[in-house]
Amino acid sequence: MISYRAQLAKIGEQPGTPVSYQNFGWRPASLRQAMRAMDFPQQFQQATEKPGRINEDWTEEIQGVVWDGAHWIFSSNGSQPEKGFTFGDSPKALYVFNGTTNFVSPAGAFVIAAVHPGPPGFTQVTPHIPPPPGFTTINHVGPLVIHNGLLYVEHWIDNSGHLIVCELNNGAVAFKEWMELESAEGKRVGMVGINPWDGTIFTCHGDIGITKLFLHGLDGKLLKRKDGTVRELSLTPPINDNGFVQGGAVSPNGHIYIASGRRQEDLGRDHQFIYCYSALNGHLLNTIAVLAEDTGQELEGVCYADVTRAGHHVQLHAVLLDNFTLEKDDIFLKSFAASEPDLV
Repeated sequence: MISYRAQLAKIGEQPGTPVSYQNFGWRPASLRQAMRAMDFPQQFQQATEKPGRINEDWTEEIQGVVWDGAHWIFSSNGSQPEKGFTFGDSPKALYVFNGTTNFVSPAGAFVIAAVHPGPPGFTQVTPHIPPPPGFTTINHVGPLVIHNGLLYVEHWIDNSGHLIVCELNNGAVAFKEWMELESAEGKRVGMVGINPWDGTIFTCHGDIGITKLFLHGLDGKLLKRKDGTVRELSLTPPINDNGFVQGGAVSPNGHIYIASGRRQEDLGRDHQFIYCYSALNGHLLNTIAVLAEDTGQELEGVCYADVTRAGHHVQLHAVLLDNFTLEKDDIFLKSFAASEPDLV
């Protein structure tokens, strides 16, 4: 029988080091669940490229993807004025596809806001849903996560972070409410993922170089310990690859997968990375390299979905955005299979 101490060593807790279960970022309800969370896949292999490059009108500024069990849902931040697009060319929206990999025409689209050019350096937004309380516009729509049948879409404006909460009904999306993410350390935070077990929202700062995550409840408020201090999860080692956190996913086994992306020409390398951390103590478990060959490519959101894609059994899916300046963007939907699928 595997011992608790042997399992702790897998997440970097060495023999002789005191370990407090109460100090874990995520505290599972049972010891068995906690020990299970200390196992993780040793390798990930990218599945076939099909459907390959997706070059459609809706692929402009795609920020993330999720799977609800029957539909793929992509989030878009819409056309940007500096590209010279006009009103309605590509709105801030959620695009829904039936359970297929033929991503040509969406089965449905939920428009969050339409964008059209204003004065230089200014984006004017015509919202289809009300802006967040206290604001008159909708700014940046980011990655998305599904939890307990609700869709949570990241949004930020100025120094404030929010989630757009939507209801899902067989592929139909309906706006429910705005949720403000309480500021951590006086800075804006963005969603990394939501723990499927207890609804804890993991967030991080929007800066380059991520040293820790913050824990929020499903009301957007920061979670605190009994002594009043904010619950945080230090990342060991931190993400220091000169990219920005572009979203992530929390798997059923308590692993946090974080996508770090930036335009390849800004990074000067041909790979960007998905980092797998333990939700227990923030220890790095594994790293997945995502090939980004063209200069404008950047890794965006990642999701967990145990599905068969293009004939391959896969568990993780990420959007690679071809971020063109003079035309609408293309994307790749990258999927990865774990060497031990049950441990994802």
